[in-house]
Amino acid sequence: QKIANIQSHTNLFSMLNINSVTDPASLDTILYGVTEPTCQLACGPSMLANHVEHHNFASVNIHHHGFVKEWEVIPASMYLKAVQKMELLQSELTLPPLTGACELCLTHRNIFFPLDLLDVGGSRFNQEPGDIVIVHPSAIHTVKNHGQNLAESRNVLPLEFKNHVASYKTCKHWGTYGGEPLQLEMERLTRDLPITDFIHESDPFKEYKIKLLKQIQTGGNQKK
Repeated sequence: QKIANIQSHTNLFSMLNINSVTDPASLDTILYGVTEPTCQLACGPSMLANHVEHHNFASVNIHHHGFVKEWEVIPASMYLKAVQKMELLQSELTLPPLTGACELCLTHRNIFFPLDLLDVGGSRFNQEPGDIVIVHPSAIHTVKNHGQNLAESRNVLPLEFKNHVASYKTCKHWGTYGGEPLQLEMERLTRDLPITDFIHESDPFKEYKIKLLKQIQTGGNQKK
């Protein structure tokens, strides 16, 4: 019955009235959780490990019923620092025995790194039934379900923030798990973006890299 009652809430996404990169008209395809809301049913205590949304999308998450969802969110401004710390910690693990783990854990949501361990700042808060959580592009986050609950979510990204898509990193598994249709659409949508958008905003060396790119483009990298 609770699942059936969700239908009355799904209009919220259309009420947002946002022209989004994730709209079916933009992607020319239907992908649940991206172009359409998806239902998330936790059958007991569980965890969704550190990750960002596919292609740095934002997300809207609605808690409908059940136990608390506990969130840990790292701001996008600390994205690169967090990723570097996660890569360092993950390098100390023996990955082959870990089913599903790969060199870029943010795309697979399979390793949990507590905020205290990463030491990059961030927030921890609880989401109660009726609460709506909006996760910003590139915000690394985890979710702990304290028990059975029912939620709904969908990716969004206003068209004017399309540049956030460019700096998303894919792993060697990008063509599996249904990722290929979305990957191909994102390559099409980002084709006209300047190369500077492919350097993440949190990169402390972005300004230097942009200058270096300009030198290379103008032939300034040639030895005299």
